[in-house]
Amino acid sequence: MEKKSSVFFHLNSAAAALPDFILQSGQRISYDLNSDSIILSRFFPAQRQLKSERLSINEYDIGFLTAAQDIDGDQYEDCMRFTEHVVCCETSVSSRDHRTDCWQRTQDGVNQVHASHYDFVKEWQSLQAGATAVLLYNRQRHSVLHFEKNRVYKIEENKLPEGYISMAFFFPMDTIEELDELVRSRDEFKICEYSLVDQGRYELKEGECKDTKFKVEFELNEVKFCSNPLYDAVLQYGHYRNEDELSWRLRVEFDSSDNIFEAHDKLHSPVDTVAIGCSDNVIDIYALGNQQLIEYSINLPSETNGHFKIKRSLNETKWNNTALFSKNPKFPGKQTSQINKGIPAN
Repeated sequence: MEKKSSVFFHLNSAAAALPDFILQSGQRISYDLNSDSIILSRFFPAQRQLKSERLSINEYDIGFLTAAQDIDGDQYEDCMRFTEHVVCCETSVSSRDHRTDCWQRTQDGVNQVHASHYDFVKEWQSLQAGATAVLLYNRQRHSVLHFEKNRVYKIEENKLPEGYISMAFFFPMDTIEELDELVRSRDEFKICEYSLVDQGRYELKEGECKDTKFKVEFELNEVKFCSNPLYDAVLQYGHYRNEDELSWRLRVEFDSSDNIFEAHDKLHSPVDTVAIGCSDNVIDIYALGNQQLIEYSINLPSETNGHFKIKRSLNETKWNNTALFSKNPKFPGKQTSQINKGIPAN
């Protein structure tokens, strides 16, 4: 059967003005689902200060709220604010006391956790049931730091076939019990599924990783992904050679469909700074443009497994033939969009 991909677009885009310091080197971005906020931060080692800006999506008219936090000690090489309540810092890998330290403000005070001989991954995912976790890495492995127990759990990547290259991680059920890893194998992406076991590690399920329909686009070096029981999504982004525009390409696949659904766009930006938020019906992409935070809200198609035998209306079955656009009310801004259809999936 020939597999087709459709570029889907019920795409809203909007913009909000940025402070000047964000577009310099060392900027970070995260999306906090629990507070529905975007956090922008940058660490200034010489001043030992972490500056951040927080924008509440539902209160965009208030604008960015600025904060500056002094970081005790001069040993930290980099810091990032993940949420209003979570900050992590890391020392230099060449230091005698190489480690990651994190602080979480709770109702009971400040909870400090640490992981020796690790740096932290500059990605954030909000979890359910009050759980908090940060991905870690060093030259040998990836691990997960659980805040509640102040414990490091190793990921059993040594069971993966030779040649698999780790690209990104995601907690598919929004809990710490299960973890998915996106890996590259030659020119294809695969997803490796892990479960947390009593021995204090993430164990590879089934002994192998599952295939996806996604081919690697090697010119877009940055990768994010999300996975859940409904779909898998891979976002590649970056600057093509000799281009000053930031390009992104989002692809989504459902277990019940042979199609790859795709969205893509470009924006003027000197940096490759992007965050992604995934829900059942919408994927939100946040990117730093020229003095703007750009939000893309992408409505997903209503893919239904045939075993449910649910009749879909004519409008639902033809969603990919018609583009529907409405201005995003969250930010004042200009919407851009494009549609391609019937692209063969290699």
